[in-house]
Amino acid sequence: MLRSNFSTWQENCVDEKTRKVISILKDMSEFKTPAMKVTDLAKFISDKMIKDLEGANSDASDPCVLDFTTLLRKAGKYRPIIDSYMLEREGFENYALRNIDPIIGNLLESHKVRLKQSNVLVKRLQEKVSQLEADKAALNSVANIIPNSNSGWDQLNAMGKVASIFFDLLLSTDYCKFDEATGDLLAVGRARRVLLPASDIAVYLNWRYRAPSES
Repeated sequence: MLRSNFSTWQENCVDEKTRKVISILKDMSEFKTPAMKVTDLAKFISDKMIKDLEGANSDASDPCVLDFTTLLRKAGKYRPIIDSYMLEREGFENYALRNIDPIIGNLLESHKVRLKQSNVLVKRLQEKVSQLEADKAALNSVANIIPNSNSGWDQLNAMGKVASIFFDLLLSTDYCKFDEATGDLLAVGRARRVLLPASDIAVYLNWRYRAPSES
């Protein structure tokens, strides 16, 4: 009979503690108490229960007062209540990061830094690929200018005519002259300094000599 009475008292005490924990957490939600780590939260609840008992002129050593270590026991009756509150307030990711083991936290931060560096590298590679694709498109555009294409010849002739205007204008300045024998563009003077070698203007010269007379 005594055992039964003790068991009943113990169950009532656990129920009372549970109600107190839930009541404190409810007040914290309503008053939007700042988020804290799970250990700090357990200490806050324990201190609040003691202060409430003292305010009610009760003994702070009342067996229904919870030590914060009891609240933190993962296999205990109260930890699920605290975890549920924190998950609801912070969300899973924030809760996990706030209460993570320090060593694991350092490893996580290290991986975050590496991930950030990898993202920067990936971005640079993507920019490089985009530039290469643009260069390839430009080369393909030039390659499409072939003799069998009327459109290509039209473009080539148009470019040649523009080049001829500047070429003739350059010769008219008496600053330089064209060497018919070598194909070089020379500076006027005794030194006959080469301004543009024939190799640099070979494409234009080939067009100039092969182009129709109206060009």
